[in-house]
Amino acid sequence: MPWRHFGRKNLGYLFAILHGAEYFFDFDDDNFIKLDESTGKPVEILPSTTTLENVTVPIVGPTAFNHHPMMKPSIPSPSWARGFPLEYIKDETTQGEVAFTEPMPFVSKSNTIGVIQFLADGNPDVDANHRLTRPLPMTFDNGQDATSILVPKHAYSPYNAQAS
Repeated sequence: MPWRHFGRKNLGYLFAILHGAEYFFDFDDDNFIKLDESTGKPVEILPSTTTLENVTVPIVGPTAFNHHPMMKPSIPSPSWARGFPLEYIKDETTQGEVAFTEPMPFVSKSNTIGVIQFLADGNPDVDANHRLTRPLPMTFDNGQDATSILVPKHAYSPYNAQAS
């Protein structure tokens, strides 16, 4: 595989799995982990327990889920992630409504693989249409009412390597 090929990351993932890794944290080289304003230390990425607190479970339509509206971007609507189908951008059924919020287990008791997608402030992973029509930089709400969001199994929702 060529030296600067993006697919080399996949080999790294496989190597880590073979050597017992339980978690990966992967982010682009132009992103950085936020610092806690009071301590100056990196913000904790993984929960300190086996439970994620305040996980929002949304109700969405039958096809796709655009998580940006629920994450409260700093720019006027609409906003969407790279890979979100353009024909659904204005479809309100893709934007989700809160069904309930509750603690959920972070560690699976089965041999399943999960993805936790973080959002990158400043220059998030959005497509060319978004960059041409929406202002940057943009941020997402990380205040006290910010929650994790569980992507429904039945709905397509893009994720990326900006911060996952």
